[in-house]
Amino acid sequence: MSQQKKETWYSNERMNRALQHMRVKAVEMGLRQGVAFICAHPFFVDMPRVAFVVVSTLERDPDPNRCGDDKGENYFGIAMSKLAFMLSTKTNSGSQSRLTKDGEVNYHGGLAFFFQNIADEGGIYVGYSGGTEHQDMQIARKGLSIMVE
Repeated sequence: MSQQKKETWYSNERMNRALQHMRVKAVEMGLRQGVAFICAHPFFVDMPRVAFVVVSTLERDPDPNRCGDDKGENYFGIAMSKLAFMLSTKTNSGSQSRLTKDGEVNYHGGLAFFFQNIADEGGIYVGYSGGTEHQDMQIARKGLSIMVE
């Protein structure tokens, strides 16, 4: 009789499954651009794992029909800036827990979650960039639900 190994919350398989659910959620919401990301950081290792998936395209070209001097958007850059803020503050992106530093953005769309028991001590950071802040948060919640199930 073979025993099936229990999947850990920080496994590549779980991260990949969560990212696929996030991609599906984005497409169901009508988004055709953006980046979903997950960072799993078990505190007993020095190197957290970061994985991401691109939903169709990772950037938007400048649009002369938008107001102001539209430069376009790099969704991957924004996503990693959200992650940088969360890793530094250990709070959700956009939490305004402190002033943002160069290289960070204060946009909502990233969630931080921490396991407190000894066996599973660590943190999960999930987020999305490519929709409105509300859409980004809905997609992040979907990913987090898979990571902590």
